[in-house]
Amino acid sequence: MVFSGGSGELGTAGMPEAEVARHVLADLGLGDTRVSYEARSRTTLENLVLAKDMVQPAPSQTWLLVASAYHMPRAMLSASRVGWRVIPWPSDYLTRPWGAETHLSLAANLAHLDLAAHEALGLLAYRLSHAGSETP
Repeated sequence: MVFSGGSGELGTAGMPEAEVARHVLADLGLGDTRVSYEARSRTTLENLVLAKDMVQPAPSQTWLLVASAYHMPRAMLSASRVGWRVIPWPSDYLTRPWGAETHLSLAANLAHLDLAAHEALGLLAYRLSHAGSETP
């Protein structure tokens, strides 16, 4: 297993996601011998580049890519860009049942709208910055 996640903070260096995950997984009994941690990446593309360099997957291997469901399109595009054959394993779905009180409430869903806009712009930026190229 590889957990890839640095700090995406601009200007300040917050604690990398991989370090937070290392502490949480250690508390759950999953030691460093079973998980490799990549903490330098700042973007989704760097997550995939650095993790792939770390584990050096064989061409015949297929890995699972676990990411939030809303983030999966950009993660899969990044995996494709670096030539890493992965199977998407989305998690952390943000949907609610249709009858939920806040389903049609714009005010209650602004955070989701912000997240969707962030992902859509990120995906567009990834596509435009690598249009016509097969390398990251």
